[in-house]
Order: sequence, then structure tokens, then C-alpha cells
Amino acid sequence: MKKRKMIAAAIGSLILAFMVNTGFSGSAGKKNTSAATGAIEGHVTFKGAAPKAEEIKVTRDHKACGVHKKSEEFVVGEKGGLKNVVFRLKLMGATAKSAGIAGREISLEQKGCTYIPHVQTATIGSKLNIINEDPVFHNVHALFVKNEDVKETLFNIPQIPGSDLARQSQLLEKTGVYEFVCDVHPWMKSFIIVHSNNFVAATDENGYYVLPQIPPGVHKLKIWHEALGESERTVIVSAGKTLTIDLPIEPNE
Repeated sequence: MKKRKMIAAAIGSLILAFMVNTGFSGSAGKKNTSAATGAIEGHVTFKGAAPKAEEIKVTRDHKACGVHKKSEEFVVGEKGGLKNVVFRLKLMGATAKSAGIAGREISLEQKGCTYIPHVQTATIGSKLNIINEDPVFHNVHALFVKNEDVKETLFNIPQIPGSDLARQSQLLEKTGVYEFVCDVHPWMKSFIIVHSNNFVAATDENGYYVLPQIPPGVHKLKIWHEALGESERTVIVSAGKTLTIDLPIEPNE
């Protein structure tokens, strides 16, 4: 119950900070903007004590998986930066039709009975390479998250070690949040956020993110975190400038 209250308070803080910390910070570097484009960047941080990583007991395959795992729900750096917060920009108006989409090739690996990476981003049509590096059987169960209570299976593939099935590929053909679980090892979890354009990124280990080379205009910015939920805000991007959106999260402990 305490954790639920903390998360609920954090969601409120996240949305509030998103609303009040929207301001231009001057000209951006060449890699982020041009005379015709702008950028969005920022820093997601915990103010005060961050949640401690929950310890998860491993229930099987101890030789390959170990005895305990640490939850990756909250990955916080030394200075309070929160990793794995995803920013997605929905382009509005004429720019939505003119923006190109670069397909990506990404990987989801299983090592030590852990999905690596825990959170990543992709564009629609990207190729996902799924690799089992462990000497034990895994099944990769991909769920499309419709909302907090509704998920639908997109695919569920077996990965037998030492066989051709240990390396498989799938195309990511729907935009939204994909959740990956292993039904054999229930502590295993990973997320891929698939977006309709190139303007999607996750915060790094220090809590920083950047969305570069954005067409100027009024757009919708959505932020997502697996425990803190989602929020959305209208933003104005100007050519040659960077919009800084910092998110200080103040959970109620």
C-alpha cells in the first residue's frame, strides 16, 4: 500500500513538473537543431530519496539464473537521474505527413535469465532480433499494452538453447507499448515503446534525454514510465532553439 501511495504521488508530481517546466533555453548545438528545426531535451530526477530496488527471489534454474534479482522498475543514477523514462512526440498539422520514419534494427537478449535491455525504443516497422544466450529454455511472450488492465498477446515464441530457435526475428508493426515476459521465469520483464516517427527516446542512466531535429510547430509530447504511468502535454517547438523540459519527481514516502 505504501508503494502504491508513493507511485500515485509521483505521477502527480510528474504531470505537474511537465506543465510548469516548459521554457526555451536558448540555441541548441548543431547536432540537435538547424536553422529549420528545433529540439527538446531535459533531465528526469528524483528529489529526495529514490525508491530502493526491490529484491526478487529466483524460483528455478538457479545455476543459470542465480538466486536473487534486483527489480529494474526504478533505475536511479548517483545524482538522482531516473533511467528508462520514454518521451514520444506526436507531430501535428502538415509536419506529421512530411516527417520521414527511419526503420531501426534492435535486439532483445536473454542473459542470466534477465531481458537486456530493460527498456528501449523503436519506430514502426523496425526489426527486433530476439536472442537467448542462456543454457535454459525461455519463451518470449510479447504483450501489447492497451491500458493498465488490458493487454493482448502479439506473439509468443519458444527459444530453445543450442538450436535455431535461440535466435529469431520479429517485425514491430504496431505503435505503442510492448511488454515482454517469460512464462517460465516470471520475474523476467522488458518493454519496447514503438513510435510512429523518429522522435522517441528514453532517458539514459543519468536521467537525460534529447529529441533532435524536430520540425517547428505545435506538437503533443507524451512521457511514459512503467511504474509512474503516462502524461501528455502540448509543446511549441521553434526553429533553431531547444525546448528544455526537466521533470523533478517528488514521491511521497
